[in-house]
Amino acid sequence: MKMLRKELVAVCTIAAVVVAAATAGAQEISVVRDVEIPMADGVTLSADIYSQSPDGRFPTVLVRTPYDKGAFGWLGEALAGNGGYAVVVQDVRGQVSSEGDFQPFVDELADGTATLDWVVAQPWCDGNVGMWGASYLAYCGLLLAGNGHPALKTVVNISGWGDPEVMGSPGGTMHLMVALPWSLSGQISGETEQPDYDEIFPLVPVSRITELAGIDSPIWPAYFEEETSLASSPSLAGKYGDVGIPILHVTGWSDFLSESTLDVYEEVRAAHEADGDAPFQKLVVGPWAHDQQWSDESVVGDEDFGQGSTMGGYKIIELSIRWFHKYLRGYETGVDQEPAANLFVMGANEWRYFSEWPPVESEYVSWWLESDGSANTAGGDGALLASNTSTPGSDTFVFDPMNPVPTCGGANFHFFPEKLGVRDQSEIEKRDDVLVYTSAPLESDVEIVGRIEAVIHASTEGKSTDFTAKLVAVRPDGYARIVTEGIKRNPDDPEDDPDAPMVPNEVYAFTIDMGSTAIRVPAGNRLRLEVSSSNFPKYSRNPNTGEGAELAAEFQVVTQTVHHGGERSSFVRLPILR
Repeated sequence: MKMLRKELVAVCTIAAVVVAAATAGAQEISVVRDVEIPMADGVTLSADIYSQSPDGRFPTVLVRTPYDKGAFGWLGEALAGNGGYAVVVQDVRGQVSSEGDFQPFVDELADGTATLDWVVAQPWCDGNVGMWGASYLAYCGLLLAGNGHPALKTVVNISGWGDPEVMGSPGGTMHLMVALPWSLSGQISGETEQPDYDEIFPLVPVSRITELAGIDSPIWPAYFEEETSLASSPSLAGKYGDVGIPILHVTGWSDFLSESTLDVYEEVRAAHEADGDAPFQKLVVGPWAHDQQWSDESVVGDEDFGQGSTMGGYKIIELSIRWFHKYLRGYETGVDQEPAANLFVMGANEWRYFSEWPPVESEYVSWWLESDGSANTAGGDGALLASNTSTPGSDTFVFDPMNPVPTCGGANFHFFPEKLGVRDQSEIEKRDDVLVYTSAPLESDVEIVGRIEAVIHASTEGKSTDFTAKLVAVRPDGYARIVTEGIKRNPDDPEDDPDAPMVPNEVYAFTIDMGSTAIRVPAGNRLRLEVSSSNFPKYSRNPNTGEGAELAAEFQVVTQTVHHGGERSSFVRLPILR
């Protein structure tokens, strides 16, 4: 499979439309290109600077990108020409026009801080700086939001993240379908020819995929070296309480970074809960996949959410300017008076407005797993019940890492559009290694708005293993629509060593974060939970041997047992809007 879309290409395709709309009637602007900005170690980073006049003094928007600053001229023109800002667009270290070696994440805090220091010392900056970014660019801004720089007054975060380790290792697994293609993509690696990912994803060990495929990649091996790993990268983890500036968040339910964006919102809010002084955050979540918010495309996977679901480049720029006008200029634009959380409710296909995320109007309800011991496949006897049974039971399946459950829909990487968004799970549910628990038809519409989790009590023959959970809405015609999914590598073990081997056949609890959603499931539909142990290539496979999954070259086939009823109940917790 060739890479079908690159992040840079996705942004550039809408550039002409954005410039035409967002800068209509704007002031003429001055552009100074390839300005050298010195870093602490003597390396210089290159930036383009946009403003209405080279002699003016302006509040400033800083944008730091690994994807070529020249590709973001449309943004500089829109924010400078229509908003009256000085805009600094910088190539990060080692990319395009900037000196040094590019190591993803590693240098962004130090270099971003040095750049901020340089910007506020310039005569054209009035001392008030905002940062703007989408994806990696947003990470660059969020990092500095927790660093307390006095000049940084706000951040616009479009599908960014605060913690690289959590972003790259959901549930403790490697987000393989993101990490590998991104590290080999042309705008990062410089290579234009892309490999056949169907051929190289299965190669083991994961840490040597590029070597085994004959690909020269300095970035991929660095993920597995301690000093350049995601765990060692600059992060907001432990610093959310230091975020004292307002943040605008924009993301989509089928965006692979949606949970990371929502995490920042929730973590900042939680960190300030005791002092009651959380900075204002505004959240906009559509039904989109990554980058789709820039376009007028309303289809995500198999479902068309209608033109009312779209945002488009013009609206993003307009909202960004209103946000910056409020927090860099002090204008009363009303952004802080509007509802804090604007959520598109799929199924209802309408926008809803809430005072916060998750909505206080959502109440958690547990649905419980039950069977007579044969929940394998959708044709089995697995049931999802609104009340728990006191009768213990269990189901088993064989987990073969060399024959994993394939990825089919969900919040996945946008390089693989055929694998993301709304997809039918019917073929997946024919596999014997997928346990399927289905409710009776719903008597009335159910709206699920919030974060979902499953608690699975399970045992394995292995010394380490994964369990997955997927929420599905089954239509009367049998279409099994994916809603959310998640994975957990190794059981809940807060007191002991998380790397200690599991005891074969001992029962453990696996709490699986299944992500977030806003969806109406109509009356007559059924709710369904799928339980298995793989979702590949989205997540790397557990070898079940106790060896690190990314270092293992040999896999063990194991029997997995899921328990339900009695003291070992398994269930999914759904946030139901009342």
